[in-house]
Formats: sequence, C-alpha cells, structure tokens
Amino acid sequence: MNRQTQSNGVEGIHSIKHLVVRLAHALVEKEDRVELDVWHDADGVTLIPSVAPEDLTRIIGPQGRTIRSLRTVLGAASMKNKQGYSLELRD
Repeated sequence: MNRQTQSNGVEGIHSIKHLVVRLAHALVEKEDRVELDVWHDADGVTLIPSVAPEDLTRIIGPQGRTIRSLRTVLGAASMKNKQGYSLELRD
C-alpha cells in the first residue's frame, strides 16, 4: 500500500466517523450521549454508535427505516472510498 492510499484511508474513516456522529446528533434528543466505537477487521470497518436508551428508537426509526437509510449512506461511502463500512447497533 502506498503512502497516498494510506492517507486516503485515514481521511476516509475520519470523514465517515464524523458523518455518522453528525447524523446521530441530528436524530437524537440527548446529543451529549452519542458515542462511536470503530472496529477494523478483514471485512472492513464496523461503526457501532451508542446513544441514550430512550433515543435508540430514534436511530432505528419506524420499522427500521432510519437505520436502513443510514446503512445505505454508508454503502455509498464504501464504494467511493473503496472500503467496506458497516453499521451495527449496541444491544
């Protein structure tokens, strides 16, 4: 991997983390409780946001549509950055 690819990878994950946190802040009532864990593995990067328990339904949305939309956005970013991203919720 060359230096430019490494640099783009770091910038890419930084911008994706920022995107997920900003979207979560826009959805929840208790913005100060939003945290994001990031796990790297062979399949790509898994982003695991945690929010206040009472805000979890705001992230999931009616019939799971909001979380599905967030995953769609990450899928588009995956293609642009040539990096696999997934979004999982903490139990």
